[in-house]
Amino acid sequence: METISQRRVAGPKLNIKNGIIDLSHGSGGRAMVQLINEIFLPAFNNPWLAQKNDQACFSVESGRMVMSTDAHVISPLFFPGGNIGSLSVHGTINDIAMAGAKPLYLSASFILEEGFPLADLKKL
Repeated sequence: METISQRRVAGPKLNIKNGIIDLSHGSGGRAMVQLINEIFLPAFNNPWLAQKNDQACFSVESGRMVMSTDAHVISPLFFPGGNIGSLSVHGTINDIAMAGAKPLYLSASFILEEGFPLADLKKL
């Protein structure tokens, strides 16, 4: 099985200023790899994401591990005092804290509608 980093990327760079999400960005092919490389990797750069696998694998100390990921769909995406990105981060951290755990890592989930502007995604 090939990793994301082994997949070839062809075609022009994403037009972040005027481009939009389309169905090809969720297909697992070249457009998805471009989206990951040009939007998500720069924003969330870390040793696990840099491996460009479809999962993260890491060792944990013995004991209890608490995991939470939330995906939000709200309107408007940007509002006074925040945006859907900050709401998602704070909501997920709150879920961890309510279980009495200390947040150490954050997983992210994105629900991207076809036609969503890449410039707005980059802001989030």
